[in-house]
Amino acid sequence: NQCLKEAPADYVCLFHDDDLLNPRYIEGILDAIAKFPDAAAVSANAWILEDGRPPYPSLRTTGKTHFVDGARQLATHYFSRHQPGITPLSGYVYSTARIDRLRFDPAGGKYADVSWLLRVAERGGIVWIVEPLMTTRLHASNDSRQESIGDRLKLFAFFKKHVSTLGRGLIEDFRFFLYKKMLELDRKGHLS
Repeated sequence: NQCLKEAPADYVCLFHDDDLLNPRYIEGILDAIAKFPDAAAVSANAWILEDGRPPYPSLRTTGKTHFVDGARQLATHYFSRHQPGITPLSGYVYSTARIDRLRFDPAGGKYADVSWLLRVAERGGIVWIVEPLMTTRLHASNDSRQESIGDRLKLFAFFKKHVSTLGRGLIEDFRFFLYKKMLELDRKGHLS
């Protein structure tokens, strides 16, 4: 939040230190900004590197770009039963004019990045570049590899609070998603 507050430029990128940018990343982002000047954010697909698997793209769709038009569509990409994947949070570039005073909610828990992006999407949509222009490593110490049902419930509360924007279908899809996560944890003996 402090970085967003102090950013003097028209665009700001919040990038993770263990991910890699492709040499074409900046060119791809600038091209997307030129084509979608009113978008609130632009992000690029990524190759996912995970132990024991060949690299695979995070977003699986066709075309050169995919425009996410609002929070409801973004939520569908995250939690519907049939979704094409997402671009990783670590490569997003935000229009400082569009996000204005929008900030991450520190009380939102470890999934506050999702509620953040949902609010960003309402400010002008999000452009996803389909070409993988970065590499994201999944490893044991990634925070995203550790499940938190308490934080998932915080995200669920956010969804319920914004049901008029996100739609009832998301509540049902997320409930299904959450129960599935809880069953996985219970099978592994991590849910008491």
